[in-house]
Amino acid sequence: MLKEENIKIGNYTMKEFHDNLILVLLEIDRICRKNNIPYVFTGGTALGAIRHQDFIPWDDDADIGMTRRNYNKFLKCCKHDLNTKYFHIDSLTNNKHWGKAYAKLRLKGSYYPEDWNPAPKEEQGIWVDIFAYDKCPKIFRVFNRKIGVFFERTKLYKNNAKIDFNHKFTVKIFSWLPNCILKALIVFPSIMWNFLPTKTVIDMSFDYKITKFNIPIKTFKEYNRVSFRNYDMPVPKNVIEMLEKKYHDWKTIPTKSAPSHIGTNDLILLEEEKINEIKKIFN
Repeated sequence: MLKEENIKIGNYTMKEFHDNLILVLLEIDRICRKNNIPYVFTGGTALGAIRHQDFIPWDDDADIGMTRRNYNKFLKCCKHDLNTKYFHIDSLTNNKHWGKAYAKLRLKGSYYPEDWNPAPKEEQGIWVDIFAYDKCPKIFRVFNRKIGVFFERTKLYKNNAKIDFNHKFTVKIFSWLPNCILKALIVFPSIMWNFLPTKTVIDMSFDYKITKFNIPIKTFKEYNRVSFRNYDMPVPKNVIEMLEKKYHDWKTIPTKSAPSHIGTNDLILLEEEKINEIKKIFN
């Protein structure tokens, strides 16, 4: 079986990477516990929690999910509760240069560059993705997401992101809109159907293919805490059902894999002494 200490990412091992990444999850968990904000591990992070009781050995980010209402509450709480000495948040609410419909919480002092990201080096630390889940009828999902993506790319173009743009002429025209208007146009396609009485939600902020998965709202309210890298972390009570739906044969561990993001030699991680310093705030 692949082990994190034997997998290289840049000039580090995945064990060293995960020793840094867990700090971001712990900060999110601290803020959510303090403010009574329910959230759960999703995607590969939930899979790792159940299959490995840890990160998937080659996974180089983490994903969490919460309802839109709790997502907004979390961002507000970050304004006064986030430990800004060690962490930085990117979201449409907290960073006027941000151009994505979801948020990332990052570890300061680390560096893991993304080609599209126009932020300065000090704001490109390793991250946890924070997704809000919304209601949307099936027939509108792809269309709504395409609208959101168009305005995401428009805002990124406005902020000089290094990314290939479709419909560049149209993007240039809309890039004259103020940031506050672009921010609203990015979010509106995700939230416009939340008045519906449906009992399922989806992630409308990321990939088109994700929009086909209906997830019960109770997934983000009913959860269990499991051992994850020797910490208690939340997974949905229906996590097995979710894993079977998304990954099918989720129990089988691949014999070969690699980090899914850039994994360049430019990666910078915190050293053990700094990691231990930050861990003290969670004791």
